Amino acid sequence: MSTAATTMTCHCGTKFEPPAGLKDRRVNCPSCGAVIFRAVAKEAAADDDDDGDSYTVKRLEDDPVAKKADGVVGVPDWLEHYKASPDVKKSEREKTLALISRLAAVNPTLDPLGAALYLSTTHADAETSVAALTKVATSAHPIYTQIAVNLLEFVGPSDAAGANQLLVVLSEAKDAAAEQVVMKVIKSLGPTPIVHVRKLIELLGSRHTSLYLWGVQCLKLVGHPARRSIDVLLKSLKIANQPFRIAVIDALGAIGGEPERVLPVLLQALKHESPDYRAHATQALGRFGAGAAKAVPQLKEAAADKDETVRQAATKAVQLIAAAAKAGAAPAAAAPAGGQSAEPVLIACSCGKRLKVKPELAGKKVKCPGCGGVLVVPAPKAPAAAPAAAPAPSAAPVPEKDCPTCLAAVPGTAVLCVCCGHDFRSK
Repeated sequence: MSTAATTMTCHCGTKFEPPAGLKDRRVNCPSCGAVIFRAVAKEAAADDDDDGDSYTVKRLEDDPVAKKADGVVGVPDWLEHYKASPDVKKSEREKTLALISRLAAVNPTLDPLGAALYLSTTHADAETSVAALTKVATSAHPIYTQIAVNLLEFVGPSDAAGANQLLVVLSEAKDAAAEQVVMKVIKSLGPTPIVHVRKLIELLGSRHTSLYLWGVQCLKLVGHPARRSIDVLLKSLKIANQPFRIAVIDALGAIGGEPERVLPVLLQALKHESPDYRAHATQALGRFGAGAAKAVPQLKEAAADKDETVRQAATKAVQLIAAAAKAGAAPAAAAPAGGQSAEPVLIACSCGKRLKVKPELAGKKVKCPGCGGVLVVPAPKAPAAAPAAAPAPSAAPVPEKDCPTCLAAVPGTAVLCVCCGHDFRSK
């Protein structure tokens, strides 16, 4: 196939030679990045003669890969896994896909389950496809249910975006059998940080104990924004299941909130008879950074523990706390010598423009943004001597607020919630 002699022209006007041996007939424009491909008729697709090939342009935003991310085109990951699985008989796969294809013509009002099954295979976003497929699997339809159950076997971590909707489906399940189907799918997704904190808190307070560990692991991945879950996590430590309690300790350390309540619990865990329990407690303390400075004596004792894993974890925790404390003290140590103020220096230009410049630029020249004139930055005035005062209080914590949609803790100045996208400007 000789492509070197053919010039391609992009919509931006760029002309270039396509790479030799281009097999998929697609290439990106070297100037604007647009996807360019050769439109070849099906009957001529196997022809190696490139004479007469025409070129068309496809903008990058129209690319199927980009559209799949928005769920508007393509197939979900679990369906791709199903199509590529060697464990599924070819005849069975063809029969199933043919049936689903025919469901495109069904009336959603007359056959809602059929419409849901078709919807699940035509929407690339897991939030839609997995929930729709699970709803069909929890129904009692004589044909669709078994198809959906078989397809759910191919749902995995790459479909984790559907976890939020699955928790909604779980709350709507009408019997124990349906709940078991939903919980199996949730576990197959694995823990994910995209689940709403509100739903995880509700989950840990529900009767679905088989999902408790999954919920705690999700909270650990969410981290600090899951601050509102600390109360329910502390209460769940009463559950007599060591792997679960260790997961709770890990989550408390990852969230790193309410040290006055959490640190005593972690310090008590340092005395646990299980080395694994003690090791996870020391790791959690280290994640609190400078906030766990009072725990350093106990951690130093743990550094002499008879278990090597505990010793290593305690040593690292002490190092993390010391590094965090040093980093917090660095700004004070970097204050200008001689008690000079760190406030910006004000300069008035002859054109009437007033400039604010950093005090460390004293003696240097700056350009006025108004008239373009060159000004020399004066030295900042030294503040008047003041009587000795008590040490300055530690910096106030950054104010936070809770998202009303997902209960995630976000900075007080946030306009959008980083966890669910809630717009704080909306009424």
